[in-house]
Amino acid sequence: YEDLGRLELDPRQRALVYGFDTADGERAGILLERRGLERAWVLEDGALGWMRTVMMPRLPGDAGPEERRRFEELAELSRYFGGTPGFGSTSETDLDIDQILTQARRASCGW
Repeated sequence: YEDLGRLELDPRQRALVYGFDTADGERAGILLERRGLERAWVLEDGALGWMRTVMMPRLPGDAGPEERRRFEELAELSRYFGGTPGFGSTSETDLDIDQILTQARRASCGW
């Protein structure tokens, strides 16, 4: 975030910003908009959301056909990025920060 104020920006550039969570990314997006960048997107739910949704997707045991189809798409994306899709009723609250950071390190996300 601190480095964004020093970047040379072309207002026509595109940027995807993210933080550890949504709030960090939104702060960065606002700063870039104030600096004149016309197209800045914020990664919803930040890096934690990415880890939960893409790197560690879960398919509940009682999933219906549409949920299973969507999960297979996510599972393919997850494996592409080095993630580990899983099965069972693990909710977002069951994924603690240590699990998420361990998975990020395994996937070489640089944390």
